[in-house]
Amino acid sequence: PDGVIILVTGPPEPTGEALITDPRVDKISFTGSRVVGTRMLTASADRVARVSLELGGKSPNIVFPDVDLDATAMVAMGMVTMGLSGQGCVCHTRLLVHESIHDDLVERAAAMAAMTTYGDPVDPATTSAALINQRQVDKVCGLIEAGVSEGAEIVVGGDRPGGDLAAGNFVNPTLLTGVTNDMRIAQEEIFGPVLSVIPFRDEAHAVELANDTVYGLGASVQTSSVRRALRVARAVRTGTFGVNGYTVMPNVPFGGTKHSGLGREGGAEGSDAEDVGDVFELFAVPGPDDGAGAGKALGFFVESGLEDGLLHFVLDEAVGPGDADDVDGGGFAEAEGEGEAGVEALLVEAADAELDFGLRGGAGLCECALDKAAVQSMALHQFVDELAHFRALRVG
Repeated sequence: PDGVIILVTGPPEPTGEALITDPRVDKISFTGSRVVGTRMLTASADRVARVSLELGGKSPNIVFPDVDLDATAMVAMGMVTMGLSGQGCVCHTRLLVHESIHDDLVERAAAMAAMTTYGDPVDPATTSAALINQRQVDKVCGLIEAGVSEGAEIVVGGDRPGGDLAAGNFVNPTLLTGVTNDMRIAQEEIFGPVLSVIPFRDEAHAVELANDTVYGLGASVQTSSVRRALRVARAVRTGTFGVNGYTVMPNVPFGGTKHSGLGREGGAEGSDAEDVGDVFELFAVPGPDDGAGAGKALGFFVESGLEDGLLHFVLDEAVGPGDADDVDGGGFAEAEGEGEAGVEALLVEAADAELDFGLRGGAGLCECALDKAAVQSMALHQFVDELAHFRALRVG
């Protein structure tokens, strides 16, 4: 009946094929492999149907020397080992590391891998899931073997657990070094607990490596430099980009470029026919002596593809935990603009004011709200409440 969501389950043939070819289906939204996504496009072309595709990725995490190595290693290795064990389309499976910190970061990432615990999924001590099936286990192990045969070295992992876990679909957390970007392990989506470390010489080299893939779903950069973060975010071709962190939220558009798909899901734009541009994510990360709210992404996100998307930014310069009512007293600077120009104006202002940014400490950056709906519904005082609630935004 009208107004009821119907879930139809079944194999690709005949269920899936019937759904994507039936003229009564107005819109196809698919998350899965590139091979199946290609079939979706063919079916939609035959009858000019709307289609959104999210087809996976080989996302890079770019790390510059001016960061907290312990925190960075924890997040980088944890993204592919904790929780779903790397079975996420946007997991950052390529760790691009400046050559000057390569060995130190690898050592810390290896220690993080050792914290993984497999077991009963209802046991609170279990940190990580099994792989979905035996076929996926074989794929992950095969790509690890291919990497080694091409010259990569296993720092930790590369095998399967024994004992009571031997019969399960488990692969031990794996960290690979000596990886070059032309190896299969660096180019093919793996969907498992495997992190490939690739060194880079300078910023230009990092961007070149990040873009050297058929995918473009997600990426992030770790740095204390505002200007560098913005340059890299602009240069890397990807649907979503994080600065000093990365997450996906349902109230913002999400999707990829290149072979990672087309269209967007989430947010108001996810239900519109038009596409949107890149989504930039700006994290406020506290310094070493201010742990509350670490890595908390505040507010909303920055988009660069909305022609009418007026962006409103708030920059915290002085407000501390108890100063939420002092907004009108000059504690904040504001900047308005459209797309990347507005972002740049705000970030340059932060740099000019000598505000620290990122893992170096005392970050003072809040994110923005989008004009389409969020600006009207989120008043400035709500940003202030957020800023006051998280001590991470205190400027050191």
